[in-house]
Amino acid sequence: MKKRIVLCISGGIAAFKCAQLVRCFVKEDIDVTCVMTESAKQFVTPMTLGILSKNPVYDDAALKDEITRPLHIVLAQQYDAIVVAPATGNIMAKAVCGIADDLVSSVLLAASVPVAFAPAMNEVMWKNPATQENVAKLIARGATMIGPADGDLACGVMGTGRMCEPEEIFERTMLMLGKDGPAKGKKILVSAGPTREAIDPVRFISNRSSGKMGYAIARAAARMGADVTLVTGPCAIDVPYGVKVLPVESTTQMLDAVLSVYEDIDIVFKAAAPADYTPVETYDQKLHKKDDLSLELTSTPDVLGTMGAKKTHQFLVGFAAETYDCMEHALGKMERKNLDMMVLNDVTRPGAGFDVATNIVTVITSEGACEWPMMSKEEVAEKLVTQALDEAQKR
Repeated sequence: MKKRIVLCISGGIAAFKCAQLVRCFVKEDIDVTCVMTESAKQFVTPMTLGILSKNPVYDDAALKDEITRPLHIVLAQQYDAIVVAPATGNIMAKAVCGIADDLVSSVLLAASVPVAFAPAMNEVMWKNPATQENVAKLIARGATMIGPADGDLACGVMGTGRMCEPEEIFERTMLMLGKDGPAKGKKILVSAGPTREAIDPVRFISNRSSGKMGYAIARAAARMGADVTLVTGPCAIDVPYGVKVLPVESTTQMLDAVLSVYEDIDIVFKAAAPADYTPVETYDQKLHKKDDLSLELTSTPDVLGTMGAKKTHQFLVGFAAETYDCMEHALGKMERKNLDMMVLNDVTRPGAGFDVATNIVTVITSEGACEWPMMSKEEVAEKLVTQALDEAQKR
């Protein structure tokens, strides 16, 4: 079912960022309804937010139309969550004291759904003991506090009090929405990206893995309420919010990192592509170019095979990126490495290779194989986490 958010906008200059925040929600098919204080309309117009959200925008005038319907009750109790951004010191103080003298504060007083505040104010106002006491009380009552961040403030100084960027508020809200999701209570380990095997201080052996699939899985699992650990090789991707990150460089480091948490893990998605070979000899100084150079290579540790051999209760999901005899290779890998589920993709197919936003996978379980149509990696990730949870439950 489509999620529904009430976005309460109070009177701070950061209110102009709410246009982008609305876009973030709409892009992910979240229904967002905006409620504004009168002062908020000095910084962003209701028309802008209405066009972007494709919903009516409510202000204090709407309170006069409540003869046949208690609007503040509907907004406070019939949506999935409430986000207050920017959350000024004034609106948070009202929320703490139970003051309900406008529509936004009335919604907050009547709220029976999760509430998140994204504070925005001058640093001195933020650090004022009154504000800090109010923040502590809101958190104690179950509210989520998103920020504030450090940076340039509207008053012309650097400090703490800047409203977090819309993308962070959106991601943190998605985590709040999913905290009681189907993966609640599960500990999920995801490995992602390539590893690098050093030749000298400036050269290494690696592969073309971007890490996009693994990062998407980590994000999806966190949004479903899981406790997620992401072991990642070098990747040029923003780390998902709400996950514990263990960065590594080499295949040996990746093996050590996954084994350091493996005992407590329920489900593993080994989406990383560790380098298969490493130089027998490495060099402390840069090798200068010669006409010929020979490198003797040796195999790196088998990360997935080691996890399979040590498996006790874990549900182990492997990935196979193949170019020929794909099913044969995937089935062989699944048996050799003691896997519970295999995700196969033929990287020669358009839309399923490296550094693309989509994927085409065949999911193999004990019950057989099923090829999924081309989807975004985010869609694939959500389906993979859901299926792994279902399959693990069957055992």
